[in-house]
Formats: sequence, C-alpha cells, structure tokens
Amino acid sequence: MKNRVKQLRERKGISQIDLAERLGVSRQALSAVETEKQSPSLQTAMKVARELDTPLAQIFSLEDESMQSTKSPTLSKVERLNFANQFAILKALHKDNKHEAGYYEYLEEIFRRGYESLYHECFDKLWTALPTEVAELTLDILEMHRALLWSLGERPNPADIERVKFQGFDGNSESQYLSFAKFFTADGSRYSETKVVNSYMPTLDRYKKMLAEWERMRREQQLSKAQIESILDAAEA
Repeated sequence: MKNRVKQLRERKGISQIDLAERLGVSRQALSAVETEKQSPSLQTAMKVARELDTPLAQIFSLEDESMQSTKSPTLSKVERLNFANQFAILKALHKDNKHEAGYYEYLEEIFRRGYESLYHECFDKLWTALPTEVAELTLDILEMHRALLWSLGERPNPADIERVKFQGFDGNSESQYLSFAKFFTADGSRYSETKVVNSYMPTLDRYKKMLAEWERMRREQQLSKAQIESILDAAEA
C-alpha cells in the first residue's frame, strides 16, 4: 500500500523507534509499513494519522479492503457517557505512562464528542473471540497428559516421564491453543504438573490421534502400561 509515513515522520523529526512506541507496535512492524511491505490495519493507520497530525487520506491510499471502515454502532447519550467515564478512569490509572494516558484520553474524547466513525477504536486491543471448540480441545489434551503422567506411579522413571511429557503447541500454526493453555495454567492452580511451551512444530494432529485412543479407553485416569503404550503408539500412526 502506498503511503507517506516515513516522509512525514522524518519531516516532523520523529524517530522510527519513538513512533513505534507511540503506536504500540514493534520497530520492525513500523518499518514494514513504511517500506510498503505490509499494510496496516485501519486502527493502526488512524493512530499514525493522529501521531503525525495529518489526515488519513493524505498518508495512505485507502484502496486496500483491510483499510475500509465498517459502519459504527449508534449509541445513546447514557452509553456514550459510560464509555467516556471508563476511559477517563483508565487515563487516570495510567497517568505515569504518557502514551497510554494519551490513548485513553483520545478514546474518552471520541465518546464525549460523539464521533461515531471512530467508536470502533475502543476495541483495538481486544483479541478475536476464542472458539469454544479450541478451548475444549486444549483442555482435553492437558487432561490426557495428566492421566498419562499420573499413571506412571509415585516414582516414575525419568525416561518414561519424558515420553509422556506434554510437548506444547506451535506458536505459529497453533497460537490460539498455545495462548489459551498458557493463560489457563498461568497461576499454577490448574495442571501445575504441566509446563506449557512453544513446540516450534505442529502438534495438534499428533494429540488428536492420542485423544482418539484415550477416548476409546473411556478417558481412563489410571492407565495400565499397555494402555499408555497404546496411546503413545497412536501418535505415530
């Protein structure tokens, strides 16, 4: 996508690192936008326009579909006031971070002034909703590995522990599973025996085969040695 980000940034004497920090993105991501190797989201583009104090249309070509705005919802005055007050509170809580405080002040003003076309910006930091199926499969996988580990007995052989150990999820192709598993086990109160790591290779197909075999055993929690071997063998089938 054609843009004038670098030209305008340098004209205003803003370093690439400084602008990246203001936008809440990495320097590499900003560099990719400036060199037109990557198109920014509409939300990021609008932040760029705000930081460079330049109309969006004078910075970017808006022909890319990913930059097109969708119709914003209409809110009542009471709803607008609630949003504005929430962002005012967040601004106060982040007063020691000028960029965060400035961001929340910006959102507060959007709702106080009723700028409907910008309402969507308050959702900029929300993740896409995680499908229930992803969460359920993640928990099934963790539960299966717990059963495998606990079935080894009180003094398991280290080599056996290594064989049944949870290998994690791939941070690239299975990031939703990895993020949810880390979140769910973060405080140590659930699946404390399991360390959630980036496997750096796809693992889901392997786990699904193991799960199918465990389901055939009716999710037995105390597995025999033969059952453990059968589940592990299924992963390689």
